Amino acid sequence: MISKEEDRGKGYGRILMDHAKKIAEVIGCTAMFLDSVLTRDDIYGFEKCTFCYQLKLD
Repeated sequence: MISKEEDRGKGYGRILMDHAKKIAEVIGCTAMFLDSVLTRDDIYGFEKCTFCYQLKLD
């Protein structure tokens, strides 16, 4: 998904990721992966691991 420039920074990504995390936890996932450019740093708590970002779920 690519966001429009005028929609960036409005919190839509955070809302989407929070919802995806809740669904993943409900269905028993142990991790989430997010593809992005490697120049990005802190993305919603994900840490860099090769060419994607991973969020470990409890």
